[in-house]
Amino acid sequence: MEIPEWMKPNEVDAILDLRELEGHQYLKLTEAGSIMRAKVLSWFLQYALNIGANAVWEVEGGLNWVGTAEFNAIMGKKPPLIK
Repeated sequence: MEIPEWMKPNEVDAILDLRELEGHQYLKLTEAGSIMRAKVLSWFLQYALNIGANAVWEVEGGLNWVGTAEFNAIMGKKPPLIK
């Protein structure tokens, strides 16, 4: 995963990591310290879509995701498991 320098957690107040749920890998972006800026979320979504990755993100406590049909079905049933 190639992350630009400006996306360091201490620079964007967000943490990006790679996780797995029921055999499906996904990228997760979590707010850390302040509300996520639009530039950060935009980069994350563009990156995930460009590489075809499942993606999960939280903004002000709201959980969101995008991905394959299988991943979306899992998340639709079990989103609290990813916390």
